[in-house]
Amino acid sequence: MRRTRLVSPARLAYTQGFFDRYGGQTIVIARFLPIARTMAPFVAGMARMDPKRFFFFNVSGGLLWVISLTLAGFWFGNLPFVRDNLTAVILGIIFVSLLPGLIAIARAKFAGKKS
Repeated sequence: MRRTRLVSPARLAYTQGFFDRYGGQTIVIARFLPIARTMAPFVAGMARMDPKRFFFFNVSGGLLWVISLTLAGFWFGNLPFVRDNLTAVILGIIFVSLLPGLIAIARAKFAGKKS
């Protein structure tokens, strides 16, 4: 196992064990989580996940993601409420997407005031 300044050997060993056991599931589920989708390939590489296995699960997760979002868009797009209030729905989606970041900022701000 290669030594790195950013990750301790113990953490790397844990990650490798995790990916040996749950790597496929992790790659598929990561497709549906924005930050995890970006980080999963790097972590899989550091854990030395088999490239063929990674490719299979990455493509499978990508197909599931595209198909599920396409079907959800078709289904929700045909609801009368969504069709009649598309601007409000889009603004609501943007707000919900930004909400975790806003909560994290608020928690950090309030945590600093307690000191």
